[in-house]
Amino acid sequence: MSQPVSMGKFTVVSGTAAGTTVVSASPCSLVRVFVPANRTGTVSFYDCATADGTTASGVITDITCTVGSIPTSIELGISTHEGITCVTGGTTNLVVITE
Repeated sequence: MSQPVSMGKFTVVSGTAAGTTVVSASPCSLVRVFVPANRTGTVSFYDCATADGTTASGVITDITCTVGSIPTSIELGISTHEGITCVTGGTTNLVVITE
């Protein structure tokens, strides 16, 4: 008998310009970010439950998305106290996995 596997929750964050997305409005863990191939841009993650509080909470991690032919999965494992909000720039298309 196999052990249960936690799959987490996912949020798709995409756009062609700067934008702010609340991924989770409660404490959680930022497990991984999946970046499909051929995307460019940046994304900053904040320990914040609202879109207007990102300046006060500070960046918990920055990711630069570069054009490539292979999708990338970035393992993070970061626990937050408030929630997760991300701010994107450029042409992004990310899948954010939380638990």
